[in-house]
Amino acid sequence: MILKNIHKWVSLVVFIQLFIWMGTGFLLGKVDGNKAAGRDTLVRQSPASFSRFYTNDSVTKGALKSPFVSINALTQQYPLATQIKLGYLFNQPIYKLKIFAGQHNYQASNYKLIDAITGELIDLSSPVLVAKHAMLISAIAKTSTKKNGYAMSSPALLQPPIEELPRERNAVWQVNIDDESQTSVYIRAQTGDVIAHVNDETRWRDLLLMLHFMDYTEQGSFNNWFIKVFALLTLLLSSSGLWWIYRLFKDGQIKLTWFIRNKTVLVRSSETSKGQHLRTSANSSILNSLLTNNISIQAVCGGGGICGTCKFKADVQLAASAADRKHITQSELDLGYRLACQHLIKEVSVIGLDKRK
Repeated sequence: MILKNIHKWVSLVVFIQLFIWMGTGFLLGKVDGNKAAGRDTLVRQSPASFSRFYTNDSVTKGALKSPFVSINALTQQYPLATQIKLGYLFNQPIYKLKIFAGQHNYQASNYKLIDAITGELIDLSSPVLVAKHAMLISAIAKTSTKKNGYAMSSPALLQPPIEELPRERNAVWQVNIDDESQTSVYIRAQTGDVIAHVNDETRWRDLLLMLHFMDYTEQGSFNNWFIKVFALLTLLLSSSGLWWIYRLFKDGQIKLTWFIRNKTVLVRSSETSKGQHLRTSANSSILNSLLTNNISIQAVCGGGGICGTCKFKADVQLAASAADRKHITQSELDLGYRLACQHLIKEVSVIGLDKRK
């Protein structure tokens, strides 16, 4: 009975999660992927030209108006840099130095932004300099969105963990747009790159993904302990089910009778002097066969082997199930009493219903 109870409760947990999987999988298919990814509002920035920094007259054509900081100077000042790129931070030419970075952009990394003309360090991730960089961050957020005319909140510098970017391990700036979708623009502080536009559709998709992948700790990944525990529970359910089937075979409660379809049995009752012949499916339970044919028998739990009220007397000595042994005394078992929900029509020829308790 302990194994049966374990199997029952584990199957309930597995069923609930499978139901959640199917439901969330169906709803995820209805999500607008373009909107949920923020692509409907995100403006992709084209690589900027550096032509304005070069002269265009006939004498000095092609010469730099203001020389950039040399790469050699940067490598001497930052010897740990593994990569140096020339780019723009809004309208300002900068060098982006990679000290180290993970395999994915959201993993912890270390970048330095250097003003390409003055050589000054631009530290967008410093909490002390929030006010100084607020206008720059707002300008970056504004140029990254197709939505114009909406009010924007003051930029806020967030440190991981970040609720709407659970995988992000670097500081980010958040700028909220007061539009109908409550869009939030996220800018990675170390690089000044716009990394996400999050809106109500994104939040709905993320909720479904969290339920679908059992990511209840919001790590942003399906590789979590909940899904590992669920896999073990599923293995336990399968193992206990196989063991239960083995025990039923061993106890004689399951028999392979492929060619036996219907069987006629005699039902004797203390309330009537004559018995009643009943022809029914040989592989149906005695309880279901009696109830289907309007033969009265008490069954409070409906056939789950829990209440122990559907007693009958068999004409042969049947193997006692765990439920039989739990609800029927040994003396009654010796007399042939069993529970009708635990045995099949094919096991007996005569069913005695003498209303014994």
